[in-house]
Amino acid sequence: MKKIILLLLFLLCLGAFAQEKELKTIPVDKFVSILRSAGTGETWGRLTGTIAHRRKGSRPVEAPLSFRTLFTAKAVVGQLVFREKELYQLTQSRVAPFSSSVENNGKTTLQDVGVLPSDLVMNFIYWDFKGEEKPEKIRMQNCRVLLFESPKTKERVKVYASAAYVFPIRVEWLDKKTGKPFRTLDVNGLEKVKELWVVSEVVVSGPGWKSIIKFSKLEAGQNRDGVPADLFVE
Repeated sequence: MKKIILLLLFLLCLGAFAQEKELKTIPVDKFVSILRSAGTGETWGRLTGTIAHRRKGSRPVEAPLSFRTLFTAKAVVGQLVFREKELYQLTQSRVAPFSSSVENNGKTTLQDVGVLPSDLVMNFIYWDFKGEEKPEKIRMQNCRVLLFESPKTKERVKVYASAAYVFPIRVEWLDKKTGKPFRTLDVNGLEKVKELWVVSEVVVSGPGWKSIIKFSKLEAGQNRDGVPADLFVE
């Protein structure tokens, strides 16, 4: 089985790159396990760019945003800096019981532009798996469609995971009453940094609004080659 290094949304991980036919037909519990474990890669990343937010009836907003992360076999540690002053500390366990946490240093305006800190560590793929729907094709990618539910809030998401690369390329948050999506996240851009494929553009949208995150400076590497001393903001 071939392997390729991927950045799941903003996170760096080692993903299994198999024959697409094989991953389209393996048992769903095994597919979910691969999605969650993403191999055993230990990597770091530092992505710097901007977020542009447009909402119907309001003036456009553009602000700087950066994300730094350290990915190990057992956990992900992330740090989001928004508007150069709002600091969010993120952790996500990659082993059961998949605990996660988000802490910030005070005032928060990130949600005003439609982005949640927890999006960045894709914690929803560690929620309770509730089932699989019929496969769909998203932007020429054959996807397995998976449903996850938060054990705490009962919030549900539908994850469209590439059958070839085993990583989410679209996520929909579902209304609890209607089951229809009210918020969508799309991975729209990938760029190669050394041997790592890094996400360079993400779009988060909902009725009447859209936020486009573009990273103009992409840094990434293998932990074994050394992690920058200044990876995280003090």
